[in-house]
Amino acid sequence: MDNPSLLAIGDVHLATPPSAAAEVIAFYSELIGFEQVTDESSGPEVTFRGWPHSGPRLIVHVSKEPAARSLGRQVLIRTASLTDLADELSERRIRFVWSRGWSFYDRRLTAVDPGGNRVELVASHVF
Repeated sequence: MDNPSLLAIGDVHLATPPSAAAEVIAFYSELIGFEQVTDESSGPEVTFRGWPHSGPRLIVHVSKEPAARSLGRQVLIRTASLTDLADELSERRIRFVWSRGWSFYDRRLTAVDPGGNRVELVASHVF
């Protein structure tokens, strides 16, 4: 995806069990397009950066006992094309749901990453 960005004020922390760590890394780096800034040998967390690189980081903590997950949104990511992303999610057999807000331009995809974290994806629009 072209220049995906994390929509947050500060760093976002997620958790994943060790059994899903490799799939989570592939989800955020290959599918979403984030840059991984730590390697798998860096310990119990993996860090990603979106665009711009000076923005907030997505930090995934690898733990046998992930923190309790909230029922609300956990991470919001802006991407270039929801349609392309939906096609890729379908190919990888990752379930997702389309939703629409008040305006035509407020469309979202909601998916669950391989670690069980809720991810909302929105398209960036150039007006």
